[in-house]
Amino acid sequence: MNYKKKDLLPTIIVAFYSNPEYVSPLIDTINILSQEFNVVVIARDVGSFSYKYPQNVFLYIVGPRCDANRLSLPVYKKIIGYFLFILEIYKLIKKEKTSLLFLYDKPAFLAGYIANRMSFNLPIFYHQSTTNFLKEISMYSFGYLTKCLELFFCRRTKMLSFPDPIDAKLFLEDASFRCKDQKPIIIENCPKQILKLPKLAPQMQKLKDEGKSIILHRGPLEGTDVSEVIRSIKHWTRNANLVLLGFYKTDRIDFYKNVAEEEKVSDRVIYVPYVDSREELLEFMAAADIGLVIYKVVDLNHKYMGPTKFYDYLALGIPVLVPEEMSFISGVVKDLKIGLTYDKPVPEVIGKNIYELLEHSDRRRMSEIARQTHLSRLNYETQFIPLYEEIKKVIQQSEK
Repeated sequence: MNYKKKDLLPTIIVAFYSNPEYVSPLIDTINILSQEFNVVVIARDVGSFSYKYPQNVFLYIVGPRCDANRLSLPVYKKIIGYFLFILEIYKLIKKEKTSLLFLYDKPAFLAGYIANRMSFNLPIFYHQSTTNFLKEISMYSFGYLTKCLELFFCRRTKMLSFPDPIDAKLFLEDASFRCKDQKPIIIENCPKQILKLPKLAPQMQKLKDEGKSIILHRGPLEGTDVSEVIRSIKHWTRNANLVLLGFYKTDRIDFYKNVAEEEKVSDRVIYVPYVDSREELLEFMAAADIGLVIYKVVDLNHKYMGPTKFYDYLALGIPVLVPEEMSFISGVVKDLKIGLTYDKPVPEVIGKNIYELLEHSDRRRMSEIARQTHLSRLNYETQFIPLYEEIKKVIQQSEK
C-alpha cells in the first residue's frame, strides 16, 4: 500500500491480534482516526487483506501466516508469532514517534502494554471488544494467567472502552477497579451511517422477484441455534426461505444439509459462503425480511454482547429475532419494538415466532424504527464521538 505520512499530524498505533477486516467497527475506528492523525495498524497475518485504507494509514502485518482458523497453527508458531507481535509494536513505537496506543483486544493489549513498558510510557486506550471473566476460567489454565495480567495492567491505561455497559460493569468488578477520574466509555458495535440502502445481490433479488420471504442468518453456524431454525421451517409461511450467509470453511456444512434433508426442506435453505467484501455482504443482508441473532448462550460474554450483525440489521431496517437469554440485545428489541424474542431454542418456539414476525401487522413500522434509530444514535460516527474527543484531548495535553 502507498503510505503517505502527514508530517504535521501525530501518530496513533492501532493493534489488533487478528485481521481488522473481520471487525467492521475497528475499520471504522481506523478511518475516523485517520481524519486527524497518522495511523499505524499492526495486525496478525490471518486470512486475506483487501481493504483500501486512507493514504495516511500504514498496515503492518506480523507473521507467521495462517488461515482464518487461528487454531490451525502449531503451538510453537503461536509463541513465536506473539513475541514477534510484541517486538514489532516496540519497534514501531520508536520508529513512528508515536503519541498514543489504541489496543483492540486482549492479546493486543497485553502485547502493547509490555512493548510500551519496555522503554516508553505512552498513553494507552484499551477497547475491550470481547471479554470473559475469572469465574469462567480454570484457575490452572494459561487463560487464567493472561486474564489476571489483563485485569492488573488495565489499571494503568488512560481510558477503557467497551461495546456494552453490562460487560463494562462486570469487567471492572472482576478487576476490583474503580475508575476515579474517568468512567469507561461505551461504544456499541454499530456500523457507520448507511444513508442509502444498498442494491440487492442478484441471487437475493431473484428470490424477491419470485415472491419469497427471506429469513437470514449471518456468520458462523457453530455455536448457534441454526439446526433448530432449519427444523422450524415447517412452521413458517410456505413462501419463506432461509439464507445462511457468510459461514466459515470450518463449519460442518454437511451436517446442516443433512438436517434440511431429514426435515424435507432442502429446497428452502440457501447457502452463501463467507463474503470478503463488506459492500457485498450488505447487498445480501438488505434482502432479508427477518434477521436472526441466534447464538447459544454459553458464557456471560454471549449473554451481554451486542454482535455487529445485530446493529447491521438495524441499519438496514430489518426486524430481528433474538433469544431472551441475550439479555442486552433482547432488551433493546423490546424497548424499541423492532422484532421478537424467543425463550426456548426449540423448533416449535422459533418457528412460531418467525411466523408471527412474518405476518406481523407492525413489521413495516419495526423496520422504520430500526432505520431511524440507526441514523440518529446507533451509528459509529455518533458512538465514537466521546472516545474520539478523549483521544484528541490526551494527545493535545502530551504535546504541551
